[in-house]
Amino acid sequence: MRTAQLIKASGLSKDTLRYYEKMGLMPTPQRSSNNYKYYPESTVELLAFIVTAKKLGFTLNEIKNTLHLFYDEDLYCDSAIDLLKNKLLEVSKMIKQLEIQKKSLQGEIKYFKNKKSK
Repeated sequence: MRTAQLIKASGLSKDTLRYYEKMGLMPTPQRSSNNYKYYPESTVELLAFIVTAKKLGFTLNEIKNTLHLFYDEDLYCDSAIDLLKNKLLEVSKMIKQLEIQKKSLQGEIKYFKNKKSK
């Protein structure tokens, strides 16, 4: 599959594909005699995995460090469960911190509203 086909199939931009290649998230594509890049069909599934992981809050570096799981079905489910549980704990901590920040901001707003009305 050529780059234009991969862009259409994945919904990602050419720049994003280049960046993912540069980061090592995607295998280096083969080149034809006319220097076109050719990707295996499985690249679409890999990109869908990356997009989903990003939506779940994983950084590109975290994704890169876990790509081996994508290719090893024996490790995939158990490891995925562990990674997702850890990310859920991380997100829960962030939510608690944001709730504290929200209350602080509300308190500051209340303080300045009271100060203004005096």
